[in-house]
Amino acid sequence: MSILNWFIKKKKQPRGVITCYSGKVVAKMLDGGNTDSYMYIDQKVRPDSCPICHNKLNLVPNLLIKVHSKDDLSSTYDGYDVISEKFYNFCKEGGYKNLRIIPLEKSKGFYFFEPMDVFGLDYEFCRTKFIDKRDCCGSYDEVIRPPVIKAKNYKIESNDFIMKAEYYFGSYSYKGNVIIVGTETAKKMKAYGLKGLYFKNIYDSNGLKITKKETDAIVLD
Repeated sequence: MSILNWFIKKKKQPRGVITCYSGKVVAKMLDGGNTDSYMYIDQKVRPDSCPICHNKLNLVPNLLIKVHSKDDLSSTYDGYDVISEKFYNFCKEGGYKNLRIIPLEKSKGFYFFEPMDVFGLDYEFCRTKFIDKRDCCGSYDEVIRPPVIKAKNYKIESNDFIMKAEYYFGSYSYKGNVIIVGTETAKKMKAYGLKGLYFKNIYDSNGLKITKKETDAIVLD
């Protein structure tokens, strides 16, 4: 080990503080891998974005995109979710409703994917950041930090569902959906053998415990 590396290691100090939650888990935030591609190469000429500020307003998939992914759920760099044939069959066999699923014409066995029902989240409690609202279209340049707490006035009718957050998260035309599934749905997805899926807890606000923990990672706030 060089003297410089030894000095850095010796002087290493916590770089930030992360928030830790514990309590009743009522849903799961679902994520996957990436397609290693964009839905649209030109970020300023897009059918899904405002022509003035270039913020994403809705999802208009390019069905001619070529996707190569080993994951059953993956996302393009500009915020579009793509599922495999196996994920599509899971949704079909499970009878999940209000899902927008469109086959990609040049990527056999892959589909554009968007849940249409909205899960109620507590944006204020989790300090979600809505940055620079535009007069041209009413969108925000950035929506940062997806909540991990259910809204108090939102009632969950079932623990088996596939939904999304109210807003697209990210920056400008790179924003994308936050997919939310029921706790039972997450178990079924694992049992079905879907690959490349990651789950993050969403908690009920009742009985929620919050602690702070130091971390060596740099935490941006």
